[in-house]
Amino acid sequence: MGRREFLNQTLLGGLALFVPRSASAADARIEVLLDETIGTVSPLLFGHFVEHLGGVVYDGIWVGEGSRIPNVGGIRSALVEALRRTRPGVVRWPGGCFADSYDWRDGISASVNGKEVVITAVNPDAAEAVEAEIVLRGARVSAARARVLTAHDLHAHNTLESPRTVEPSDQDVVQRGRSLVHRFPPASVTCLTLSLG
Repeated sequence: MGRREFLNQTLLGGLALFVPRSASAADARIEVLLDETIGTVSPLLFGHFVEHLGGVVYDGIWVGEGSRIPNVGGIRSALVEALRRTRPGVVRWPGGCFADSYDWRDGISASVNGKEVVITAVNPDAAEAVEAEIVLRGARVSAARARVLTAHDLHAHNTLESPRTVEPSDQDVVQRGRSLVHRFPPASVTCLTLSLG
């Protein structure tokens, strides 16, 4: 190839970069169908999350059942009323950046009330149950019961119109010697009440 032919082909190739591409040569196509309904958007896609910053959760949302601040089961009454008016499809906790580092084991708590120990645990895994051994040192367990909040459908939720779609149920706790064994269902919150005797 001679110098003149090389320059001609290079110039033509360079000019081709500035020529607009036709619609048929596009890499992708976007169509906007204004008068065609595709489907209903689930209310579960849109909602709110609770960011675990400062006093948002503790002393904000959660004030405790014994608080002088008006509350419903320990949750600030003003918030409960605001949520009733807002009617969010979903409220996620933990939410925001806090959820990136949340470990489900941090959701386990225990408290003693007289002759009862109450253990609350969360199993966030949507598919796998977790069997756990519970060992209580320094006391003997005379009875144990579990109250579990879960549903077979991960998307099941309560609404103001259907407030009993997801309800807690009682489950057995197996006692093996001095320890207890409980199977925490997938996507569940469990409250274990251990009676001391």
